[in-house]
Amino acid sequence: MSTVLKTKWCTFDGEDEESPVIKLPKAKKKVDAFRAGLAEAEGEFNKSHRAPEQQMCLISFILIVKDLLRYGEVRTFTIAERMRATYGAGFCPDSFADSCEAVQKHCLKE
Repeated sequence: MSTVLKTKWCTFDGEDEESPVIKLPKAKKKVDAFRAGLAEAEGEFNKSHRAPEQQMCLISFILIVKDLLRYGEVRTFTIAERMRATYGAGFCPDSFADSCEAVQKHCLKE
């Protein structure tokens, strides 16, 4: 029996569900804040000597924000699957979900 792993932000059971979407706000101030946050996160990641498994929240944040800035929106299942393929057992769905929630909260914040 396989284990089905689900959170609001990622799924790995192959079900044909619609992925949650995070959309980049149109306000220039928010876009600039995401760019600054991304630069800070990448700087922190580059200075760190910890294993990727110990930085899944930071790595998730970086990938989500990069795609958000590049495409204007992200489908979280797609990023989760990409991370799972890259990091295997080191991928942490809880850390990924925390990053999704933080980014979504900032997008919705007035």
